[in-house]
Amino acid sequence: MNQTFFCVNCFKESKKISLRNIFIDSPTICDKCFNQFSIQFYKFKVLGFSCLSIYDYDDVFKSRLYQLKGCYDIVLAKSFLESYIDELNLIYSSYYLVFVPSSLKDDLARGFNHVKVIFSFLKLKQLDILYKNMNYKQSEQSADNRSNIKNIIEIKNVDLRDKKILLVDDVITTGNTLKACINLLISKGAKSIKILTLSMAKNKQNDKTSMLKKAFLKLVKINKVD
Repeated sequence: MNQTFFCVNCFKESKKISLRNIFIDSPTICDKCFNQFSIQFYKFKVLGFSCLSIYDYDDVFKSRLYQLKGCYDIVLAKSFLESYIDELNLIYSSYYLVFVPSSLKDDLARGFNHVKVIFSFLKLKQLDILYKNMNYKQSEQSADNRSNIKNIIEIKNVDLRDKKILLVDDVITTGNTLKACINLLISKGAKSIKILTLSMAKNKQNDKTSMLKKAFLKLVKINKVD
């Protein structure tokens, strides 16, 4: 018997029938809403460290992320990663999650940190060690001022010499925030660092198509809902 559920995005009843969600425990988003994402799996490097970005930072993604961040719709959080949780847990099984910090003012206003909520669905150990020393939003800065982020983010007193770090964030645009975080992690002894972001802005896209990207795009095509 097919399990029915209500999509947290379109609020319509859906059935657990596709290859994408058949193994998902309590799916939150239907195939039609999921297929609206532009799934890419871009692979590139930041300061020499491997980075994987799952989606394009297009209008659909922006709208969903704003619904979570700006409208405080926390039930959407799981939908960004639920299709890949098992694979990501396997790939990064020996890594510690480290979250790129967001605006403390915004976190207090919404009652949660959206990056932590999204990536906490991964069953990985966490290190909450990066923070901003003042209320500062990178998205509100000019292109010339965005490099100042290196003076805003700080790291707690921690020894990372024996730890593998998975640095996670929602969006990569210029890469300045990730670079600042990477340098701080290196300063505490981290040598094994990987980066995972939900999405990547157009100016950072890499057109190389990986086997992982091809496999997931094929799966999406198979399960396309009209």
